Amino acid sequence: MQFLIDALAALGYPKPLINERLLPLFHPMDVAETQTVVKTDGIPDKLFLIREGMGRLYSKKQAKGSRRSVEITRLVAGPGEWLTVPDAFVSQSPSPDQIDIMADSKVFYIDYDDYRKLCIADHAFAQAAQQLWTGLIRKGFGREDVLKITNPVERRIDRLIDQYGQIERYIPNRSSWASLLGISASTVKRYFAKRKL
Repeated sequence: MQFLIDALAALGYPKPLINERLLPLFHPMDVAETQTVVKTDGIPDKLFLIREGMGRLYSKKQAKGSRRSVEITRLVAGPGEWLTVPDAFVSQSPSPDQIDIMADSKVFYIDYDDYRKLCIADHAFAQAAQQLWTGLIRKGFGREDVLKITNPVERRIDRLIDQYGQIERYIPNRSSWASLLGISASTVKRYFAKRKL
């Protein structure tokens, strides 16, 4: 629970009130197998805080000249980071994106209804939520830059490993990296073959 208390305090919420007002509204969740927690056109009803492991926010786009869809990752969240589809969560509208929580991850979450009631009844929480959204959106833009298709493949993989040192633990199947980065599985294999030399 100290992890959750520290994460909420980092948003500027008064520490003495966290135990009383916030902790009862956050629920722990262990994810054994990778789980899609928000589907395209679904309404995101939870705000997640990653305790261990990883989650990712991505969209599926139709590949030009093909019936196949390509996954484009917009945000990767690691320990201590928040994850949801910000605009769709706040407005409770259909999401253009999906969210997966990776296998062997541990998260906390708050339901939208509890989040909304807190924002109305608790001015300190409403201010903390503003800081959360600002940080989440800023991180999203930064991560998009890392994973940008125009960046060379090697740079995208290197930056992902630099930012998330344990990514290989949570995504051990390197063909899944192809989906994460929007590249072919053979390209990922070549990259790691070169890295071993």
